[in-house]
Amino acid sequence: MDFDATQIDSSTVAFGPGEASAVHDGHVEDVNGDFFDDMVFHFSTQETGIACGDTDAALTGETFGGNSITGIDALKTAGCK
Repeated sequence: MDFDATQIDSSTVAFGPGEASAVHDGHVEDVNGDFFDDMVFHFSTQETGIACGDTDAALTGETFGGNSITGIDALKTAGCK
C-alpha cells in the first residue's frame, strides 16, 4: 500500500540478465484487480538475455525520487529445443 508504481522512472528500468531497457515509457493499468495502479513495461525478448530453461528474472530501476526498486518473479520459458 505504501508503494506507488506510477513513480517508477521508466528510463531507469532494466529487465532480465541482459538488463533490457523498456521499449516505451510504460502505461498505468490495474493488472491484478487490487484497485492499485501498476506500471506495465514492454521489452525486446532478445535483449532481456533470458535463456531457454531460465526459471526467474529480475526487474530493477529507480523511482523519480531516487529510491531503488527490485522485483523478481518465476517464469517458464517456452519453445525450447
